[in-house]
Amino acid sequence: MRSLRKLSIVSGILLVSLWVFAPPGHAQIESVTLKVDGLACPFCSYGLSKELKKVEGIKEANIFVDAGRVELEVEKGKPVDIDKLPEAVRSGGFTAREIKITAVGRVEEWNGSSVLAVMPGDIKFLLEEGETLLRLQESLRAQGKNQLVTVSGQIKEENPKDHHGHPLTLQIERFEVK
Repeated sequence: MRSLRKLSIVSGILLVSLWVFAPPGHAQIESVTLKVDGLACPFCSYGLSKELKKVEGIKEANIFVDAGRVELEVEKGKPVDIDKLPEAVRSGGFTAREIKITAVGRVEEWNGSSVLAVMPGDIKFLLEEGETLLRLQESLRAQGKNQLVTVSGQIKEENPKDHHGHPLTLQIERFEVK
């Protein structure tokens, strides 16, 4: 009887520790798409692919030469260094025109602004103010503030006033509260 009680206590501790230390519901960057100027031939895209795969969190680069588009496969459970993508594109001999992401995270207040906090790596994207952000906030109030949210949109390199130099703003195109 005593060993059964001990086993149930140990099992309970294990379950609690798994819950406490588990990653927060798959919060991460799910996809990244780049628009790239200068893609002309499949051979040229080989160098670009090599440079992009050097960026932390990028598993594969699928390049569509005719469309000037690159779809990046993200490594599950690893942070993606979005800041390094334009530099990698330049190193590959091209120009990045836009970066679009789909990310799962939580909306938080940070330095007086709304951000999408994405794990791992505690990445924060400043959410662009506007009608879509207001709808997202309203949806979160209705469903519970600590909900996971999937947000898709374009990354803008900005330096908003009083935002302590955080350069990445996410312009929300779509969202879904989970």
